[in-house]
Amino acid sequence: MDNFDLKKYLAENKLNEAEETDLYYDAGQMISQVGLFTRENADKMDADGDGNLGRWYDTPEEREELIKISEAYPTYLAKVKATFDELMNDPMYRVAVGDVDGKYRDRGPGETLEKAYYRSKRY
Repeated sequence: MDNFDLKKYLAENKLNEAEETDLYYDAGQMISQVGLFTRENADKMDADGDGNLGRWYDTPEEREELIKISEAYPTYLAKVKATFDELMNDPMYRVAVGDVDGKYRDRGPGETLEKAYYRSKRY
């Protein structure tokens, strides 16, 4: 899973396109409501009849795809954290957001950088 390539995965896996099933949307909803859908958790929830899992997938293939996506989620979050840690430690970050005293740091880099970007486009 460390080498999970979402672009390649999207290109190769077009499950249920006819039914317009969006497994990436479903995976996001599942992770936020049920938690990480690893194979171990999925098997346990199935055995316990827990989590109302039938609403997320209709076929065993969809179940497997949702497990793959969910199992890659922690790796994705680690990449996001590493990117933002590196970014926020760059001295130009403070220049970009006008954050000399660190007062915007608690708002999150995404929000402050987006504002900085739009301010720079205006002037």
